[in-house]
Amino acid sequence: MKCSIIGANGFVGGHLLRTLRQQGHDVSGYDIEACEEAGVQRLNVCSDQTSLPTGVDVVIYLSQSPYYRVFPERADDLYGVNVIGAARLAAAAKVAGASLFVYASTGNVYQVSYKALAESHPVRRDDAYALSKVMGEDAVAAVAGEMRTLSLRIFGAFGPGQQNMLIPGLIGRIRQHQAITLQPHPISNHDGGLIVSLIYINDLVNGLQALIDGCLHGEVKDQIINLGGPRGVSIREIAVGLGEALGEEPIFELGEVVRPFDLIADVTRLRSLTEMSFTSLTQSLQETVCSYE
Repeated sequence: MKCSIIGANGFVGGHLLRTLRQQGHDVSGYDIEACEEAGVQRLNVCSDQTSLPTGVDVVIYLSQSPYYRVFPERADDLYGVNVIGAARLAAAAKVAGASLFVYASTGNVYQVSYKALAESHPVRRDDAYALSKVMGEDAVAAVAGEMRTLSLRIFGAFGPGQQNMLIPGLIGRIRQHQAITLQPHPISNHDGGLIVSLIYINDLVNGLQALIDGCLHGEVKDQIINLGGPRGVSIREIAVGLGEALGEEPIFELGEVVRPFDLIADVTRLRSLTEMSFTSLTQSLQETVCSYE
């Protein structure tokens, strides 16, 4: 397979780039900053003249704006990367002859709920980040024409090397003996805090590859697919698993404000289209903790 990864220096992009190259695929990588060691070329998706290698089979768009929490002050970057940049790269993929364009979306696009979220669940347009991803999905599909598109709504990616997200944050709090707040459910009296779907980076990469293969061979025809773990897990369960891996006892406190939602992926569609297996939560947390030592 001849593949181009946009956002190849990122957490998911870096793991995917290494995996595909190790498997012998012809992979070109692009990011806002070049990385000579990893063979990643510089590309500003919002402004640079964009051309991709002729004959590329798949273009995977993983670019993320670092300013998704800075709205409206950095709306230019948020919508520039998630919408305009995605459309520009989809157009470049068409010119290069790509058969498939993959857009990394997010499970955060769905309207809030305590239930598992299927692809048919309504999306939200009252949040800047969620809206940018919904618009990105639509923009890519509009540009594509005969080129296939696949928008993956990713839930809770984690693993070795990740920074400034849920799992590294919990590791830091446990190591520093700081309390972890468990936001209560509005009804349940026995609560472990927010329930989320997590997907270990190795499983995410394997699932992504399986879906790409299925698209290229005509077996996967869906345009939007949730990519997440097999079940929702509570913050308490995650913290306890991390504590066991760290040899530390987590400290918990009950929050005063109820949580407004959980973030659980319904992966029925994913499991019907792939035979992927999932790493156990215990093993994936242990491997992640070991990477920070």
